Amino acid sequence: MAFEQSPDKLVKRLAEDEKALARDLPLQFEYEVSIARIDGRPAANYKVHTWQRILLELTKSGHLDRADILTRCLLALRRDFRRPLLTWFKELFLSLKPTRAERLARQAELVELLAHPLPLVVNFAIEQLKDLLPEPGFALAPLLHFADTLLLRPDVKTGLKTLLASLAKLPKQDAAQAPAVARLLAAALAHPDAAVQERAAKGLADLLAAKKPLLSPAETTEILSVLLDQAELLGRAARTTLGPWLTASPPAPAAEAAATYAPLAPFVPELSPATAIAPVADWHELLFLTGQVLRHDDPLALERWLDGLLRLHGQLPAGHAVQLEPYLVQILPELKKASPFEAAALLAGPITIWWHAGLAQALLLSWANGFATSRVPDVEITAPHYTRTPLLPLDKQRYAQAESLLRQRQSLPLLSTPTHLPYWIAPTALVTRLVAYQQAATEPAVADLLIALARTAHANPGEAAAALQLLPQLQWAELRELLAWYFGPDLAVPTQPAPLGRRPAALQTSLAAALPELWAVAARTKAPAHEFPTLLARLGYDYAGIARPLRPTPEISTGENHAQQFQLPGQPTITYRWTEVYWHSPTEGPPPSPLLLYAPPQQKISKAAGSTTCC
Repeated sequence: MAFEQSPDKLVKRLAEDEKALARDLPLQFEYEVSIARIDGRPAANYKVHTWQRILLELTKSGHLDRADILTRCLLALRRDFRRPLLTWFKELFLSLKPTRAERLARQAELVELLAHPLPLVVNFAIEQLKDLLPEPGFALAPLLHFADTLLLRPDVKTGLKTLLASLAKLPKQDAAQAPAVARLLAAALAHPDAAVQERAAKGLADLLAAKKPLLSPAETTEILSVLLDQAELLGRAARTTLGPWLTASPPAPAAEAAATYAPLAPFVPELSPATAIAPVADWHELLFLTGQVLRHDDPLALERWLDGLLRLHGQLPAGHAVQLEPYLVQILPELKKASPFEAAALLAGPITIWWHAGLAQALLLSWANGFATSRVPDVEITAPHYTRTPLLPLDKQRYAQAESLLRQRQSLPLLSTPTHLPYWIAPTALVTRLVAYQQAATEPAVADLLIALARTAHANPGEAAAALQLLPQLQWAELRELLAWYFGPDLAVPTQPAPLGRRPAALQTSLAAALPELWAVAARTKAPAHEFPTLLARLGYDYAGIARPLRPTPEISTGENHAQQFQLPGQPTITYRWTEVYWHSPTEGPPPSPLLLYAPPQQKISKAAGSTTCC
């Protein structure tokens, strides 16, 4: 492309280039490149020769889809790009002058930007959102979730004040929002910046002083209690604003009838559009989730990432592996300075990865190498300090199953991927997935099916009835019998004697050999407090938490350790104290099979309940 042609001629030329419009120009939103200029002209001509002007002209003429460009700008802002590049995408979005309706349609993308580590992006998102809050189509709950995390950040004070001011106006328009807004404003009083405290204090004062009460007596008591707790941290302006409520005693909550605990029997999980888990939409979201997965603090993000990788792997853009490099460096820092040849050798060579977080890391490394090397089987989970995680081997099998499907390029889902919050699986989804495996002539992984059974919402009557209608499509007679009982009303497990000389199934066993353990998991999931004497005939052995419900006896113990810190001035002695809960199982020894999800792994299960460090 000639650099000497005028911008108008360049716009005209690009408008006639279908490949540039459909592929080349959109790619600028996906890669970290210098796109502020189209050539190396001096700074004097900078404002004339910019991609921003070119894209705006093409959007105005309709050669580029305006809605697509707006969305791509927000998706680009979610990425881990350099600050100047993020500023460029922000300015392009603002140059398009999006209407309120266009911003409202992209509220989810804007709200997610509140989690960005750079204040530049967070403040931009707040400016775009602040006038959308009163709109009928705006979802406030996600915004409040992200706003709560902003209260811990001292680097977004300006944006936070703007957001608090916008939120404080909501209760006047919709009183139902008052409790949630009041709690957030009260939490903001703990912010170290006096201006943020003052902004939150003004909003709270308006709520508490409203002529028509916006909070119930119990909610008012809750807010006043928070105010009293935060009183010593408040700056002068916030203290003055909230003075009338800081000196008053919190009113006693209205008398309520004595509450008694009664468990729901039976509990029916909600399987509705409101609780449905949205699958990963596209490559952009899958790439974004990859960073969240490596943080290893969101199990649901991990489940969606696994499902998205399996479902979208055949649809990923060419050269997508290049965009994984920032995440690979987090696992292997030596990749940062490696040459392409050295990087390829590192990705293909042996790598030591540990524990549960290592499973996702192993799958990512395998992905980056085109699944040429199986990484998941090499993840170390048997070291002595990891032995107290009995479900980890099962989860490793799930990852191994996902890696195997990806290596074979089979577009099959994991059976255990949840379909509804928090981790429920719709019965119809389970049967549909099993039929898909059947059509692909692929046997499901035992560990995957076990976890799927434990997550399946068998007690939802509508879904269970629909799943029973689908069961005739399933040709595996043994599984069809199990699921027919699982989704039906009868609690009595059909009698079926175990084969003579049968041994408990191990993790590597076939589905047919593990069928008795599948029955045990299904039975204990269906009725946790019920007794299943006929299960013993199917299993051929007994153990706590199988035929009879497990009722362990808890015991709390404390311990402490003293360590002298020779490297500190005065060589003080630090005392470490901790508390452990021991669950005494009525059965000695390890369980006969690792597939028994509800059986205790050993006689004494200990779990650290908390720890403190003091001098």
